[in-house]
Order: sequence, then structure tokens, then C-alpha cells
Amino acid sequence: ANEAMKIIRKRLHVHPGNNGWRSIGYTLTLLEALTKNCGKIFHLQIAHKDFLKELKGVIGPKNNPPALIQERVLGMIQVEKNIQLKNF
Repeated sequence: ANEAMKIIRKRLHVHPGNNGWRSIGYTLTLLEALTKNCGKIFHLQIAHKDFLKELKGVIGPKNNPPALIQERVLGMIQVEKNIQLKNF
């Protein structure tokens, strides 16, 4: 789980130039699949405030992200926060 998170974090910090948003979109798709299919340990790593802050940083105004990427990131943050509230 730790190695997967390292790779995901690295892929989220790709420069959003030519194909950067496409790469980030694929990374979000992978993250959604892992969230649905992995266990509690992975959920705890995703729901950690540092990772959620990094995820939010992807859609910061300086990056000028497409609306689809913004919606997906905000949806993922909301889902993870809801899971956190249910578990604690």
C-alpha cells in the first residue's frame, strides 16, 4: 500500500501541460479503483489529511484544471471524508 501511494503521489504532481491532465485523469481513475477494491489500510492512507491536501492542491487555481478533473477530485475528497466520519 505504501508503494502504491508513493507512485500515485508522484503521478499527481505531473506538470499539467500537454498530456499532464490526461495522466492525472488516469491516476484518479486508478485511485478510484483502488479505493473500491482495497482494504482498510489503503483507505486510511488515502483519508490521511496530508494526502487529501495534496489531492486538493492538484486543482488549485494556479494549475487551471479542467472542470472534469475538479469535479472528480472534489468528489473523491468528499467520499473519503464521509468514510472517515463513518469509521470514527
